[in-house]
Amino acid sequence: MRILVVEDEPAIARIIKSGLSKSGHIVDTVEDGEEAKNRVEVYDYDVIILDVMLPGADGYEVCYHIRNLGLNSKIIMLTAKDDIDSKVSGLNVGADDYMTKPFSINELEARVRALARREKIFHSTKLKIGNLTIDQSTKTIAVNKKFLKVSLTEYRLLEYLIRHRNEVCSRTMLNENVWGDKDHISNVIDATVSKLRTRIKKLNNGKDIIHTVPKSGYRIID
Repeated sequence: MRILVVEDEPAIARIIKSGLSKSGHIVDTVEDGEEAKNRVEVYDYDVIILDVMLPGADGYEVCYHIRNLGLNSKIIMLTAKDDIDSKVSGLNVGADDYMTKPFSINELEARVRALARREKIFHSTKLKIGNLTIDQSTKTIAVNKKFLKVSLTEYRLLEYLIRHRNEVCSRTMLNENVWGDKDHISNVIDATVSKLRTRIKKLNNGKDIIHTVPKSGYRIID
């Protein structure tokens, strides 16, 4: 799943991103409410983890904005306030769940999984482009109905590229959203992409799915 974390405390944002990324999710983070409002208008998120106290626009305003756009992203609100009125306010503007700080990352992951199970009732968990299919529920990939064995990093790379189909994904974007840090040099990313492309082409009758954009990055085209 693709998850947006809206949290202005960097340490908490890093903990959430690290924990959810290890579970195979693609996690974006922003620190400002106005930036979050802009981000949801561009990207499609399955789950949004939204702090109440934010600069720019508070969590209630962001949540209202998301629902006013007609988006079905599941929203978990975070707050240091453990009072009924705060929880009611969050639920009234469209939140699906509520957690009070401090919280356990394991509990947060469990709630994300619970919301994902609820969503499966209404939506397909598969992403498809050409002959390649990603099953998000089992985190498996098939090409021409043949199973493609991949590492967690390779899975996240393909999922990210497909979710951004037709867009140029720079190495910086891949580094931050797939590897989750800024320490991997371009050679590591290029080597991972090259390995994937070779294996996919072998199962796809020699046809390439991932395309290189010179001096820019990579993209998958419908």
